[in-house]
Amino acid sequence: MEAAGTQEGRSFADQLPVICWTADAEGRLTWLNRRGLDYGADDGFRPVAEAIRAARGTPFSRTIDLPGIGGTLRPFTVSAKPVRGEGEALSHWIGTCCEIHEDRRVTRSQAFLLRLGDRIREESDPEAILAIVSEAVGRELGADRVVYATIDMDEGVMHVGRDWRAAGPPLEAHDFPMSAYPEDYVTAHSRGQPLASDDLADDPGVSGPMRERFLAAGVHAFLSVPLVKRGRLCAVMAAQQFMPRQWRETELRLLTDVADRTWATLERADADAALRKSEEMFRTVTEAHPIPVVIADENGIVLGNPAFFEMMGVEQGALGAIDPRGWTAGGYGWEKFIEIVRANPRIDNYETNMVRHGVRFPVAVSWRHIVYRGEPAVISSIVDLTERKRAEEELARSREALLQAEKLTALGSLLAGVSHELNNPLSIVTAQSALLEEMAEGSPLAARAEKVRRAAERCSKIVQTFLAMARQKEPERRNVDPAEVVRAALDLTEYPLRTAGIEVRLEIGPDLPALHADPDQLHQVLVNLIVNAQQALEEQKAPRRLIVRVRRFDGGRLGIEVQDNGPGVPEEIRRRIFEPFFTTKPQGTGTGVGLSFSLGLIEAHGGRLELIEGDGGGACFRITLDAAPPTPQIVAMPAQPPVPSASRGTALIVDDEPDVAEVLALIAERAGYRVDIAADGLVAQALIGKCDYDIIVSDLRMPKLDGPALYDWLAREKPHLLARIGFVTGDTLGEAAARFVARCDRPVIEKPFTGESVRQLLAALAQPEEPVVQKIKAGPAA
Repeated sequence: MEAAGTQEGRSFADQLPVICWTADAEGRLTWLNRRGLDYGADDGFRPVAEAIRAARGTPFSRTIDLPGIGGTLRPFTVSAKPVRGEGEALSHWIGTCCEIHEDRRVTRSQAFLLRLGDRIREESDPEAILAIVSEAVGRELGADRVVYATIDMDEGVMHVGRDWRAAGPPLEAHDFPMSAYPEDYVTAHSRGQPLASDDLADDPGVSGPMRERFLAAGVHAFLSVPLVKRGRLCAVMAAQQFMPRQWRETELRLLTDVADRTWATLERADADAALRKSEEMFRTVTEAHPIPVVIADENGIVLGNPAFFEMMGVEQGALGAIDPRGWTAGGYGWEKFIEIVRANPRIDNYETNMVRHGVRFPVAVSWRHIVYRGEPAVISSIVDLTERKRAEEELARSREALLQAEKLTALGSLLAGVSHELNNPLSIVTAQSALLEEMAEGSPLAARAEKVRRAAERCSKIVQTFLAMARQKEPERRNVDPAEVVRAALDLTEYPLRTAGIEVRLEIGPDLPALHADPDQLHQVLVNLIVNAQQALEEQKAPRRLIVRVRRFDGGRLGIEVQDNGPGVPEEIRRRIFEPFFTTKPQGTGTGVGLSFSLGLIEAHGGRLELIEGDGGGACFRITLDAAPPTPQIVAMPAQPPVPSASRGTALIVDDEPDVAEVLALIAERAGYRVDIAADGLVAQALIGKCDYDIIVSDLRMPKLDGPALYDWLAREKPHLLARIGFVTGDTLGEAAARFVARCDRPVIEKPFTGESVRQLLAALAQPEEPVVQKIKAGPAA
C-alpha cells in the first residue's frame, strides 16, 4: 500500500475517529488510516470499490455494509470524492467511512423521511412522485433497484409504475400477471407480511419458486413491503440488490414508511387530479351551458358563466359591474332574499326580479348549497322569464280572443238564424211593395208604396250585410264600387253612431275607379275601423265627429280614410298598434285582434293599412288599394217596364211558403208567364211529369223533397229541363247549400229578393245556353 500525502497529513488522518482512505481511479484501495486498520477495513473494501465504479466519477454518499470490529457486517456511511489531475483526468479517490449506530440510523431515517416529504408535498404528477421517491430511497438504501407496483387482485395484474435502477435508466411502466409470482410471495403480502432475503441462493426461508423467480431476474437480495388497504393487497414496494447483502431492521422500517407515504401521496395526487378534472369538466359544462349559472358566497358572486354575463348585459367576467343588492325576492329586498337562500338549501324555480342596466326583469332561480373551494357557497341557475311572461300575457289575450271569437261565432249563428227567418217575410214585403208601386203608378198610393219599398229594401240590405258577415266562404274578389262598400258599412253602424251623438260626414271624390276586392272582407275592415273610432269618441266631449273619405290618389291608387276627433293614439304605442293581441282597451272590452286582422286582410289585397297624421287631432287610419284594371264598357239597355204578355210560356214556382210562392207567381205572371205553384218537390215532380215547363223556380230548403233532390230527379228523368231551372234560397250559410250551388252551376238569387232580381232570374232562365245540359252531372243531393 502506498503512503498518501505528507507525513504530517498521515499523522493527522490517523488521529481521526473515522475511517479515511484513498483509492485509484478503478477503486483499488491505496491508503487506509489507523482507524481503518483497527476495523480491518482493507479486507472488506470490495463494496466500496463497487460503489466507486458505479459512481462513474461523480461524488457520492451512501450507506454500505462493511465489516465492523469483530468481523460482522455493520452499516457505514461511505462518502467519496474524485480527485482530478491535469486535463481533468481522474487521478484518484479520497473518502471516509463512518459507522452508523442504531440511534444514528433512526435519526438518519427520520431526516430522510422529512426531506422526502418536503420534496413530494407539492407534487401532483404521480409519475414525478414515483420518480422522486424511487431514486431517493434507492440512494438512501444503496440499492441497485427499486420497484413500486400497484395490484389489481380482481384482474390478477401487477402494474409496475416505476422501476428505478442505480446503474442505467429506469424501465418504463409495464404489467405482470399475478400468476407469474410465487404463491407464497402473494399470500404473505396479502396478509400484510413484508419479505426480506440477504442471499437468495443460500436462504433456507425462501421457497424454490421464489428463489428461481428472483435469481432469474438477477436479484440476489431484496426487501419487499406490501400495502394492504381494507383487507386487500393494493401495492408493493421493493428494494433489490444484484449481490448478496445484509438488510437491517431500520432499512425495512424505512422502506415500509416510504411505501406508506408514497401510497398516501399518490392517493392525494389522484384525488387532486380527479378534482382538477372535475373542476375542468364543471367549468367546461358551465361555460358551454346556455342557461346562466353563478356561484355565490357570503361576499357576493364569485363565478358566472358566459350566459350569465350575456343575460346581465356586461362583459365576460365583469362581476364588479353587477350589483345584486337591487335584486328582489317577491316584494322583498335583497336582505330578505338572502335570508330565503340561507334557510332553504334546495329550491327550484323561485320567481324573483333582477336588475339589468337599472331595469328590473323577471327570473326563475334554482339553487343548491355547496362547498366551493373549501367554503360554503350557493350554485344557482337563472332563467330569464321576460319572454315567457310576455308569451303568457299573449296567451291570456289569445284565450280571451278565442272566447270572444266563440261568442261571435255563436252570435253569428243566432244572427244568421234570425236573418233567415226574416228573409221570407222581407221578400214578401219588398216584392209586394214593388208590385203595389207599379200598379198604383200615377195615383196617390204610389208615393206611399215607394216609401214602403225603400224601407223594405233597407231592411233587406241590413239582413244581407249580416249574412255576409256571418257567412264562412273563400275570399271572392271582383270589381266593386268603393263608395257602395263604404255606404254599406255606415248603414250597418248608423244606429250606434247616432245614439252616441257622433256626427258622421261622408266625403266621396269624383270619378272613383272600381276596386278588385272581396267586398265582404273590405266591409269587415271598414266596420272595424268605424267601431274603433266610435269607442274612442265615447269618452270625448262634444262635438264628436267621424269623417270617412274615399278619394283617388296619383298613380291609379284609391284611398279610404276613417278619421275621428278623439284623443288619438299616444306616440309610445303607435308602433305596436298593429301587433296581434295588443290592445289599449280595458280587460274584457278589446282583444287586440281587430287591427292586426284588418292589416292582414288589406295586405292580402296588395294594399296598405296605416295610421297617419290627420287634420285636427284624433286618429286617422288610411286604406290604400290599387284600382281595378279597366274593363270593356257595357252599354246597359234602359229598363223597360214589365209588359204582360201571353206568349212567354209556362212557369213552375216551387216553395213551401205560400206567401213567397204567391209573390213569385205574381211577378212571373206580370212578366207574361202562365204559372203553376207547387208546395214541395214531390208536388213539383207530379206537375213536371205532365208538362215540360219553360222555366222552373224552386226554393232549396223544403220538406219532403227539397231543391237539390228535385234537381237530381230532373237530371235522371228529364235532363233537357236542367237548363230551365233556377233557385231562390235564404240558406246561404249552410255548407250543403253552398256545395250544391257550386255543383249545379245554375242561377240563384238570395232572399230577401226584390222584384227586379226575380225578373233578372226569369230573363236568365228564358235564354238558356244549350251546353248547360252537358255540364251538369246528376248526383246525390248536397
